Amino acid sequence: MVSALTGRGGGWGYVDDVRSRSATIPAGLRLGIVGGARVVLVTQSEPADLTHAERSRAESEMRLRATFEHVPVGIAQVGPDGCWLWVNRHLADILGYSQRELLALTFQDVTHSDDLDADLEQYQRTLAGELSSYRIEKRYIRKDGSPVWINLTVSLVREEGQPDYFVCVIEDISRRRQAEDEIRRLNMELERQVRESTAELERQTEALREQAELVELAPSAILVREIGSGRIRHWSRGAEQIYGWTRQEAIGCRPFELLRTEFPRPLVEIEAELIREGHWEGEVAHWRRDGTRLVVATRWALLSGGDGQPRAILTVNTDITGRKQVEQLRSEFVSLVSHELRTPLTSIKGYTDVLLSEELGALSDEQSQFLQVIQRNADRLMALVNDLLDLSRLEVGGLALHHEPLMLAPLIQAAAAMLLPQMVTKQQQFVLDIAPNLPLVSGDADRIAQVMTNLISTLTSTPSQAAPSLCGFDPSRAGCG
Repeated sequence: MVSALTGRGGGWGYVDDVRSRSATIPAGLRLGIVGGARVVLVTQSEPADLTHAERSRAESEMRLRATFEHVPVGIAQVGPDGCWLWVNRHLADILGYSQRELLALTFQDVTHSDDLDADLEQYQRTLAGELSSYRIEKRYIRKDGSPVWINLTVSLVREEGQPDYFVCVIEDISRRRQAEDEIRRLNMELERQVRESTAELERQTEALREQAELVELAPSAILVREIGSGRIRHWSRGAEQIYGWTRQEAIGCRPFELLRTEFPRPLVEIEAELIREGHWEGEVAHWRRDGTRLVVATRWALLSGGDGQPRAILTVNTDITGRKQVEQLRSEFVSLVSHELRTPLTSIKGYTDVLLSEELGALSDEQSQFLQVIQRNADRLMALVNDLLDLSRLEVGGLALHHEPLMLAPLIQAAAAMLLPQMVTKQQQFVLDIAPNLPLVSGDADRIAQVMTNLISTLTSTPSQAAPSLCGFDPSRAGCG
């Protein structure tokens, strides 16, 4: 029995048995090519010629693989041709295939035909460099033929500027989609029926009672409060179940005080929009009777009397605490994976720097060249990890942007200076053509510098004989300055 760590474009996966491949397995532990992929072959004895850096890299990659195998979402690597290169156990469970069966298919084989074109469009745009990543909700077809809704997040890993493989994160959202569709249908139906039955304020209470049986079936909390006093006039069974107060306890109370409502913006602004538009919807936080906090999607609608004047407000609240927790867990997972990637990357960069310093012995030109490739790819992957962390923080509102007046020219020149060694190595001449007296812009200096660095790095990925250039211009002038 021989095990192997296989690498594609700097990433590594684990293969249980490579004897089926047409390759000669050498004794001990060594680097080689098996089935067209870079591998580290592992036997029960540890080879003497394995360097500490290689052994640490292999161990780190195995720990990373174990992490991917146990996360509660599907993770996969997909080649530019759409073939699965590696899938974790959770993705196989979502689709009902074994991991080995999935590796014999392409993502096109398991994508619902109605969703394939939209996915392929984003896929091709990413390959063409128009997008660095994309996210889409679509349907897969399980092995048993049943559809499953998933949230797909895709990022492209490039090696030396060329597409290497896609990293895909797949979340099963079938239950969420079914619940959202049902809640949306119920809310629309409830709002229509309540509006029709409360055409006049004098008939409002009686009309609500006539619809009570239907309203009580809804899982959402439905309440009606007076505009003048703000007191609750109707409190549904769904409200009792969600919040814990009985109808007798809630009637006559002010809902914002009873539920300790936390609004996303000042209440006076929300009420002004309600009066102006006739409705308002958003997300607010409430507190149950037992002291637990929940988040609800709320929709308010004005109810008018016979004179056309608004007399009451209909409120439909749907508990979305579970969905918000899932979103939080997803963000935490992205952050966890990003931090887990930093550990092996730091080790790889550290050992590469030590080897390149030749403190452990002189290197041949070929060895030095190979180590420099490893060093550049590690730097590139570290930048991707940082971008992933920024995206995670941005999704949860944790990435603060500090706007201030900025001059673009110094930021562009600093970014170019940082990449000058890379351009010298490639024997490139980089031309900066910046118009004088560019106007000030408002933005975050660190984020703009990051954008400029990524842009120039992309330009310097062109062949060495090309001469990339960056042109800054004043919008008030025609052409490029």
